[in-house]
Amino acid sequence: MSSDTDFGELLAMGGASLPSLILFRQGNRAPEHQAETLLGNLVQVSDDLNQGAIVVFTNDNIRIRRLPFSAESLREG
Repeated sequence: MSSDTDFGELLAMGGASLPSLILFRQGNRAPEHQAETLLGNLVQVSDDLNQGAIVVFTNDNIRIRRLPFSAESLREG
């Protein structure tokens, strides 16, 4: 888990399909809040995480990008 997109760019530049990455783009960065967010949505994102994806939690939605993809598409989306 991270809040740093550099990890996603490294995955994209390497053409990796695993490991998956979880990014938190929320105002509340407390570990307890992040754990609650992940556990509350785990059923929804677990297949994507198992297959290889970058999952981004924001204050009001969840974005999922399946791996592999290009570094350019990460900056665009």
